[in-house]
Amino acid sequence: MVGQDCATLEDLEANAVVTKADMPFSVVIPVYNEASGLAERARSVVSGLPPGCEVVFVCNGCTDDSQAILEREVSKEATILSCAKGKARAIRLGEQHCSIFPRFYVDSDVWISGDDLARLSACLNDRTLLVSPRIRFDFTGASPTAAALSRFWLSLPHGQSSAYHHVLGISEALHARWGEFPDLIADDTFIEGHANDGEKTIIETVFVTISPPKSWWAWVKVRVRWQLGINQLVRARHRLPRSPGQTSALLKKALEPRWALTAVIYISSVALARILARSGLFPETTWITDETSRQS
Repeated sequence: MVGQDCATLEDLEANAVVTKADMPFSVVIPVYNEASGLAERARSVVSGLPPGCEVVFVCNGCTDDSQAILEREVSKEATILSCAKGKARAIRLGEQHCSIFPRFYVDSDVWISGDDLARLSACLNDRTLLVSPRIRFDFTGASPTAAALSRFWLSLPHGQSSAYHHVLGISEALHARWGEFPDLIADDTFIEGHANDGEKTIIETVFVTISPPKSWWAWVKVRVRWQLGINQLVRARHRLPRSPGQTSALLKKALEPRWALTAVIYISSVALARILARSGLFPETTWITDETSRQS
């Protein structure tokens, strides 16, 4: 489901009624070598939060100044932990220090405010168990090809209505469907796969800002990581979310003059990523990090 804007929430606020936007929630943020820009992003996450929120940053295997930055900037507003490298391990540790729902899983390399998280939290209810903001890209420093690929991806049905990535807010009822978080690469896809089509929505009026890969090769490597995660989920027989119309939309765009060249590059790049994911050159035990998007 896409297009929800929580208009009912705005109506309540206009009438000065206390709403769920004022209710506390928990936030788990795994961190791995994100020192560049981390101070600003961390301060943004803790700004505008309702009283009583639980925010937990978990540095996992960091070899840079990430933990020192967090302790300096947000130690009064958040709990800062550390563990061995591994995003799933970091999520599990973070959840051990959270006691309330709704719960958010937030990537540490994205921009979103605590106020925006509160707006997302207010959209969760007995019927809507999973919410994410709409993705907005910051193409600063990106090559024309890399930027074109990311724009093209965002224009497809998955990017428009099924992009439950980077920031995911869930209800306690959804969390109960899996219990302890498993060791998986595709954490976002794993979470989304537990929500039925009518139980999840992209909130149109809330945005998360992402710095996408800045080079073609970096884009391909991110796609390899994504494919490795999908392959892992399939082998473990986890449920995969659907993206209806993705293939037909891709073929349709390939026939449109303004999209044709980008479509060819996109299809070729995705095919290459799938080949590389099967090649054994990128073991699943190795986290493929996009260093280009971490450059300040």
